[in-house]
Amino acid sequence: MALGIALIWGFTFVSAKVGVSHFPPIFFTFLRFGTVAVLMLPWLKIMPGRMREVLTIALFAGVVHFGLLYSGMSLSPNLSSVAVLIQMGAPFSVIVAYFWLKETVGWARIAGIALSFVGVIVLGFDPAVFAQPLGALLVIAGAFSMSFAMLMMRRLRNVGVLELQAWIAVVAAPTALLASLAFETGQLREFADPSWQAIGAVLFTAIATSIVGHGG
Repeated sequence: MALGIALIWGFTFVSAKVGVSHFPPIFFTFLRFGTVAVLMLPWLKIMPGRMREVLTIALFAGVVHFGLLYSGMSLSPNLSSVAVLIQMGAPFSVIVAYFWLKETVGWARIAGIALSFVGVIVLGFDPAVFAQPLGALLVIAGAFSMSFAMLMMRRLRNVGVLELQAWIAVVAAPTALLASLAFETGQLREFADPSWQAIGAVLFTAIATSIVGHGG
C-alpha cells in the first residue's frame, strides 16, 4: 500500500503541473476539492467534540497547503525541484512536534533533520529554482502547512479516514473558490474551455491523489 501511494503521488506532481498550466493554481485547488466534496458527501457528518480539530486540519491540509503548493508549482520551471522541496514536510514535522507536542528529539533525529535539509539543498536548489525563488518559498510554506496538519491528524481520535477526507474537501473547495475570485483572473474563461489533459488532471488529483492516496 505504501509503495502504491508513493507511485500515485509521483504521478500527482505531473498531473498537477498540467492542471496549473491550464487553470490558475488556486482555482485548480477548488476544482480538485470540489470534485472530492461531491464524491465524499455520503461520508460527511458532524463529529461531536472534535469539529474544531477537524476544521483546523481541513483548513491547513486543504486550501492552505495546496493553494501554496500549486501557486509555487505554477511559478517553478523545474517540476523535479518541487517534488524534492515538498519533502521538507518530514523534518518540519519533527521540529513542530518538538516545540508543540514536546516530543523528545535525540541526536539521531537531529542528525537526520540536518541531513534532510542538506539533501533538499543539494537535490532541489538547481539554477532553475533561483530563477523563480518565490515559487520555491511557496512550496516550502506549503510543506510546513501540511506538517502542522499531519501532527493534528496524529492526535485526532475516533474520526474515520473517509469522514476526514470529506471535511477537508468541503472546507477547502469554497474557501479556494473565494480566494481564487479575489486574487486570480481568467479562471472562468479557462473553465469554459478545458482540454482533456486538464480534465484528467482534476480527476486524477481528486480521485487517485486525495481519496486513494491521502486516504490510504
